[in-house]
Amino acid sequence: MEVYAGGNKPAGRKQMKAIVKAHPTYVSALEILAITTLDDGNAEDALDLFQRVVDLKPLHLRGLSGLATSAAKLRQWDVAHASAAKLIRLDPTSSIAKRVLAKVDDALYYLF
Repeated sequence: MEVYAGGNKPAGRKQMKAIVKAHPTYVSALEILAITTLDDGNAEDALDLFQRVVDLKPLHLRGLSGLATSAAKLRQWDVAHASAAKLIRLDPTSSIAKRVLAKVDDALYYLF
């Protein structure tokens, strides 16, 4: 992550992918790769990575937050709602969960 944060995003991403490939159940590495993937604008791949985090640790707050955010960016409202609702039950002060739930509410309002 230091390499990525230091500005060398391609090298940092490559390192994180190598770590995740070698240790596919290493939740912290998956989370960091998911965050960097979302930061790079690839919400679809980030969604898959955050889903893996939540599959491994269902109560992982940052994993749920990232899953909700990625799903909202992709307009996958069912996934966004489910993960944000779970997140807000675990952390009632979560501003991300509140924002995602508001986006879901707005989307449903305009759909019907």
